[in-house]
Amino acid sequence: MKRPIPRVIRRYSSPMLTKRKRLELLELARRAARARDLYMRDYWSPKFFTRIVGPPNVLVEERRSRGWAAADLSPHQNKVCMESALGMLRAHWGNAISTARRELMSDERLTAQEKGVALGLLKSPNALGACLLGIRREIGPGDRLSKRVRRAVLEARGSMPRARQRAWFDLDCNLYRPFVRGDDRYFRGAWIAVTGLTPGRRIKIPLAGNGIDEFASRTHHAASRPNVRVELKDRVVFQVLTHVSARQPSGNLAAGLDKGYKTLVTVTTGRPEDAVGYGVAASELIDAVTQSAEKRLRGRRRLASYERSMRNTAPSKARRLRRHNLRARRASRAAARDRATLRQQVDTVLNRVFREHAQVSSLIVEDLRFRGTSSARSLNRRLARWLKGYLHERLMYKAELNGVELKVVSAAYTSQTCPGCWFASANNRNGDKFQCASCGYTGSADAVAATNILRRESDPVITQFTPHAVVRQILEERWRSARNGRAWGSNSEVSGSDAVSTFDLGQSREQRRGSRSQTTIRRRSVNAAARPLVENATSG
Repeated sequence: MKRPIPRVIRRYSSPMLTKRKRLELLELARRAARARDLYMRDYWSPKFFTRIVGPPNVLVEERRSRGWAAADLSPHQNKVCMESALGMLRAHWGNAISTARRELMSDERLTAQEKGVALGLLKSPNALGACLLGIRREIGPGDRLSKRVRRAVLEARGSMPRARQRAWFDLDCNLYRPFVRGDDRYFRGAWIAVTGLTPGRRIKIPLAGNGIDEFASRTHHAASRPNVRVELKDRVVFQVLTHVSARQPSGNLAAGLDKGYKTLVTVTTGRPEDAVGYGVAASELIDAVTQSAEKRLRGRRRLASYERSMRNTAPSKARRLRRHNLRARRASRAAARDRATLRQQVDTVLNRVFREHAQVSSLIVEDLRFRGTSSARSLNRRLARWLKGYLHERLMYKAELNGVELKVVSAAYTSQTCPGCWFASANNRNGDKFQCASCGYTGSADAVAATNILRRESDPVITQFTPHAVVRQILEERWRSARNGRAWGSNSEVSGSDAVSTFDLGQSREQRRGSRSQTTIRRRSVNAAARPLVENATSG
């Protein structure tokens, strides 16, 4: 039986919320942020790792006996702030361990045995806690691997996360009370009373919409009401976490999904010709939003220049321009509207993908992480609004909601590799068009990438953690084998004559050092053989 899937339900405050109540909520959010920061600083040290990932109530009860950090909040508000801080630390440690795992599994200097020991360290909280503290233990290859794991985790962890600009705080069942007031003089409907900073007095906030079913107890006891996160934006947002059951797919197919450029996503269940692109309107919307944002930026810069020129001659007019036209809140609201529009398109496209592929039980996606590039300014601005992080986050949620297993594979050269002859080159792709410089195959670049992603899931050699250089060597060997008359399939095993020596990740460093020189000579010969083909295809 599958576990329930978390889902967030949002309720907004009514536009009739007074300024005084909003300021009280804002002050409460500021004090809660300071309290969370204090608790994060207290438990940031690696010596608390084992206790943070353990039962959450242990540290809270110890802190209760020692005394709370924030004197300007009630004991119960301190408890909730500390639980929020511990949750943030737990998530931060989890992200650091995932990043360190990807780095260690992709390290060519580690053997297969060393990678297995490192993976065991990362999976054991007690062993990893001792490793982070520098406690020496006899683990497999020795203390060197323990130091390597410790360095990888601490580097991936980085510095302590800074507090976000948005104001928010958490409430448990004892810090709020929902009710409906049908005979109120000013507002008849749903309300929520939040414990504020004044003892014995709650802040009563009117809600948009009818009913308070979102805040209802699941067991009909007030002590089991769900926790609520209050976020202060243009309107106050109350986020309630609920759980829903996952749907079951009607088939057992596997599909490859590529996060395209001209289309939002491209999905295929087999050949590139069977691929279907989704989100062409979303891609056009990204262009429109990008152009609109650039136009607003140019206008804002012209207005700022005009305001600077009037500071001495007309200071009152310059002051009005700063107050009404150049405030940061005005620009942030426009950017928030753009993000909301694009996110709505992403959700619409993903809903359509899972609705039209109801027989797909496993979805293969690429492990795509953007890094700083030297692309053109217009392309960088477009990529900044591409919402790839949000797209991947919603893709994970939608897949879990529809009972689809999400598998991640390496993204190396998926959009530059010919699906017919395995020739990989940057010259194969020109925008959204693909033309192989070796065999002349033509098609959509997004469809080719989706097909290669689907094949990577069953590839016995190229894994998610295979380094890009090794992937390139594997593709070169397959292309050369195809030229010699031995066609390669994605499920084909590597033969002894064509296998690249660096495939064997279990060999020693001395063997790999000698094999790398042989691989370099072999790669140069492959490039020399491929150069005339590329030149002839380019000239033709």
